[in-house]
Amino acid sequence: MTQNRSDPITGKAYRNQIREDLSDIGLYAGQEVLLYLLWKEDGLSQKELAARLEVKPQAISKMLDRMVSEGVVERRSDPNDSRISRVYLTDDGQAHQEPVEEILERAESQMLEGFSPAERSLFRRMLVDICENL
Repeated sequence: MTQNRSDPITGKAYRNQIREDLSDIGLYAGQEVLLYLLWKEDGLSQKELAARLEVKPQAISKMLDRMVSEGVVERRSDPNDSRISRVYLTDDGQAHQEPVEEILERAESQMLEGFSPAERSLFRRMLVDICENL
């Protein structure tokens, strides 16, 4: 397989842009993905978050520790099983939704600048196919 030398650089440039913009609103890269899951379904368990993000539970625990200390989320015991810790958005965590969505939309627009609507549609379809293949 022939690899284009710009492949890893493209991904890195995108991550750096997102990282910089997220830091402007007090978030670290990766936290937006966890928040996204909670915006869709608040109260997921740490185990569910780890599974959905495809990371080890220890990684989620460390990320959540930071987010709890920043006041973005809170942990609560499951009312039916005290061994399970559920994660809920705080008002501050909820308030980050609009700025994060704006950051991601701006990054996508910048990334796809100059692409025709047909090219954008094809690109999205190809990304879905790539994800399914993996």
